[in-house]
Amino acid sequence: MVDRAGQLTVRPVESRRSWNEFFDLRRLIYRDNRNVVFPLRFMERTMLDPDKHPFYLHATRQAYVAYRNRRPVGRIVAIKNDLHNEFYQDRVGFFGFFECLNDPDAAEVLFKSAGGWLREQGCESVRGPVNPSMKSEFGVQVKGNDDPPFVMMAFNPDYYEMLLLDNGFEPIREFNAYLYDVDSTYDIAKERDAELLGATDRILDRYPKLRIGSVERADIDATLREINRIGNEIRQSGWGFVPLTDEELDFMIKQLKQVLVPRMILVAYWEDKLVGYCVNVPDVNWALRRSRGRYDWMRLPQFLFWLPRTQRTRVIALGADPAYRRRGVGILLSIEMRTRGLASLNYRQWEFSWIDSQNDASIKATGRTMPLDHYKTYRLYEKTLIGS
Repeated sequence: MVDRAGQLTVRPVESRRSWNEFFDLRRLIYRDNRNVVFPLRFMERTMLDPDKHPFYLHATRQAYVAYRNRRPVGRIVAIKNDLHNEFYQDRVGFFGFFECLNDPDAAEVLFKSAGGWLREQGCESVRGPVNPSMKSEFGVQVKGNDDPPFVMMAFNPDYYEMLLLDNGFEPIREFNAYLYDVDSTYDIAKERDAELLGATDRILDRYPKLRIGSVERADIDATLREINRIGNEIRQSGWGFVPLTDEELDFMIKQLKQVLVPRMILVAYWEDKLVGYCVNVPDVNWALRRSRGRYDWMRLPQFLFWLPRTQRTRVIALGADPAYRRRGVGILLSIEMRTRGLASLNYRQWEFSWIDSQNDASIKATGRTMPLDHYKTYRLYEKTLIGS
């Protein structure tokens, strides 16, 4: 596709050189942004590699790069997720990994290219951004861009939303992120401590069959599989939910085990039945931002040095069996999480994210145990492809 001035082109990514240009674009666009986090290059490539990522066992993708005067100015990936369409019985296509200079014409040809490919695959609409699905980074950040992203959270320039709106996309869903900052809320949290300790004692006295604990390293695999099982039951009514395949679960566990701290995987049992869970992931991005150099072999040793020293953590999973939710499971998990994190790991910031704005009530129990600030918002967008 070429504009009338003959300066703007968009090409499918097929060669090794074009893939290098695809990945280098992010570093070009954010080179002056002090809040950006650049992943290790092997991490980036794995997310789009059909031979390495199990997502592509049930999905296909086509990447594009836009060039102005032969220089890369934008990129996009069109994604057809067969598992999503089978689960919802619809024909939704997706786009992701979108990055673009503030160049409306470049954004237009990228969206048209992705939309054209998705129409050829039988899709009737396009939704995004997802990288490559809602099990990883997703959404355009429309609030809180002046703060570095936590692990697995999206980050983008302020003008991205306008690029989507100008190309016919409409916002369809919002998700929020909440921050518990120990130092800025110290006085408020301290006032709650006595009340929380009393609440813990009352809950445990009332329900002696309930116990809270952490996970031994040898049990991480089995525990995460059990958490995924109960999590699927809790989340299956959630907007956009698609269950993990066995291959995706294996892949996720393998990735998480490299960074998880076992004592921050908390579980609640009613006798021998798992009824609640809380999974914290140390903020990998905090360590990545401190890792300097152009190549992975330069950054990886620095990353491994900084990771155990991070004072930020993201809660990627927090839930309770609905049948036991009113028995204080969520409150106990939140109290134990905060106590352990401060005492043994000196975490100073917790992020609770991917919270559907239409289900903010789910965060209220946690908000009773620690002061939370709604500090970031992400939006997903969609447009029809029929007749476009």
